[in-house]
Amino acid sequence: MKLSAKTSYAIKACVELCKAREAVGARELAKATNCSRGFLNRIMSELVGCGIAASKKGPGGGFTLSNSKVTLKAITRAVEGNALDKTVTDDVSFIEVNMENWLNITVGQLAARTREVYMDYAATTPVDPDVLSAMLPYFSAEFGNSQSVHGYGMSAGSAVDDARLLIAELIGAKRGELFFTSGGSEANNWVIKCANTETKPRRIIVSALEHPSIAESAGELAGKGIKVDVVYPDSSGVISPEKLEKMLAGGASLVSVMTANNEIGTIQNVRELCRIAHAHGALFHTDAVQAAGCMALNVKNTGVDYMSVSAHKFYGPKGIGCLFVKKGAPITPLITGGHQERSRRGGTTNVPAVIGMAKALEISRSKLEEENDRIRRLRDALERGITESFPFAKVNGSGAERVPSNLSVTFKGRNASSIISLLDVAGVAVSAGAACSSGSIEPSKVLSAIGLCEKDALGTIRFSLGRYTTREDVEFVIETLKSVIKLGE
Repeated sequence: MKLSAKTSYAIKACVELCKAREAVGARELAKATNCSRGFLNRIMSELVGCGIAASKKGPGGGFTLSNSKVTLKAITRAVEGNALDKTVTDDVSFIEVNMENWLNITVGQLAARTREVYMDYAATTPVDPDVLSAMLPYFSAEFGNSQSVHGYGMSAGSAVDDARLLIAELIGAKRGELFFTSGGSEANNWVIKCANTETKPRRIIVSALEHPSIAESAGELAGKGIKVDVVYPDSSGVISPEKLEKMLAGGASLVSVMTANNEIGTIQNVRELCRIAHAHGALFHTDAVQAAGCMALNVKNTGVDYMSVSAHKFYGPKGIGCLFVKKGAPITPLITGGHQERSRRGGTTNVPAVIGMAKALEISRSKLEEENDRIRRLRDALERGITESFPFAKVNGSGAERVPSNLSVTFKGRNASSIISLLDVAGVAVSAGAACSSGSIEPSKVLSAIGLCEKDALGTIRFSLGRYTTREDVEFVIETLKSVIKLGE
């Protein structure tokens, strides 16, 4: 059985009410559960109607929990109705997890749990406090438009120039080769759609491991008559230089292979792949979004023509990224209507985010070796705990070099959605493959590309550790998994 979003919010709301010593207002409860007020009000109406919660109007009013001994089964039945019995009977995932045990847990027992563990750092990271401090002045005192020619604007513009120079130096680029974007997806779209794709040969090659912003942009080009070919990895998730070289015998104008995969964490030999592409007259792009926070990226060493980066993957703000474009490499604007970014990318510069991105990359680079070693040890401990506890668990990408934070595990014969739902209720945040596609019930294209069948792909969970992960977190996750997953026969 997979807990629906409605049921998950209902359980979280009841837990918050159990923790509170007085009535909780709808706005406060919505914020605590990360649920929209409208949706939460509908849920609470059903819980009140079943007597699980009570509602009080007027000053000091709000919602209260009627009884801390109410079970998850009672809450689920209140919001799902008779569908609960049918789901438990018909859903094959019921036999794969300890659902019967979980349904009998009380709200009071859940509320008594004090640990919450975030293991989805590959999806996004919290903003570093020092990064936030660096950004704050540019929301108020230093609020000028960096394109304005008066004092306010020149002050902001100077800060942007300094940030651009710092980022460029950290990745081995020149300041004039760096263009700010709204994130990695925009940078990827920009390269695929605007980098020399109209020249002969009208063919590009992308890997089967790419983020949807690459894959779908390439699909758009295919619809315009440009030939798009896909180079597939081996079962470990590695793109063979020999395989790419054979494909390039037919010529290509652009090759795009990501540095590190967002789902299974495998790292590609970008330097060698780029050398081969150049030897055949093709330009080379790499999506380094997942690599920037844990690898010492250097565009001089790799020789790439284009590279995409996004700040929110290394404890910077969301909504800001950059595209490296080597001097002389062709690129036309994707977004027009302004002279920002040397007339390459229109739109008012997001000054606070630019400052935050530079600071975040500087901090990440300063802690790189120490943090990589620490996180790798934790990741390996988690991997051992899982594989020793569950004989049917298989680690994806284990035969290749991986980023230290990533652990992709296939729980054979189990349904990842069911497990993730229960882990979430227990206070553990993980994901099924990539967050960008987690709303889909289709198997991950990346997992399919490395040879997983549909059932195994749908049984795969991505654990991604980060700066604030502790040994205690790892132990808690292992023990929680043991309580959630049935060992089977």
